[in-house]
Amino acid sequence: MRLLTFTTPDYRPLAERCRLSFSQWAPVESHDLPRRATWIQTCLQRPELLIAKTSPAETVGLLDADIIAIRRPAMLLDGLLSDDWDVMLDDRGAQARERDRMSAQLVVFRGVAGHELLWKWAALCQKDESPNLAIREQVYLLRAIQERAPRVRNLHGSIFVPPRSWDGEVPDGTEMVHVPASRDIEGTEYLNDRL
Repeated sequence: MRLLTFTTPDYRPLAERCRLSFSQWAPVESHDLPRRATWIQTCLQRPELLIAKTSPAETVGLLDADIIAIRRPAMLLDGLLSDDWDVMLDDRGAQARERDRMSAQLVVFRGVAGHELLWKWAALCQKDESPNLAIREQVYLLRAIQERAPRVRNLHGSIFVPPRSWDGEVPDGTEMVHVPASRDIEGTEYLNDRL
């Protein structure tokens, strides 16, 4: 499996922290992400860039640059040993809002069905037919999954996204922490102590 992250210059230190946190279990490649007019438009390029950097024969993961592994990401790595999935991601369930349901913070694609999903997601991001939606990248991922119906392996519970005011505690079973750099969260110094 290859794990890739795409970063703008502001995110390079975060990408390095991400790479270091995963280094004993899985290498993370960091590639430049060209800036667009808005952060959302910048993020919409990620599926297309992942296609350009990889081969359909590979199992590839797209990882946000501001995620760190605080322990062995067993749910992710052990999932690679199973053959019952085409895509691995954090599915927060049908009760979540459309924009929050399928997180694009970590998505792994495998096999023909997985790569067909990646191509569909890239096409939806390129068209960007819902420009008034926030976090469109995730909405388009959900729509691609609904259309393609791949076998999904859920990583929910292994990735913790802290609330805006955070005391540094993580739930039991957490393997990765994602503190979105796009928002100001108290307690992020805790992450530096975990590396």
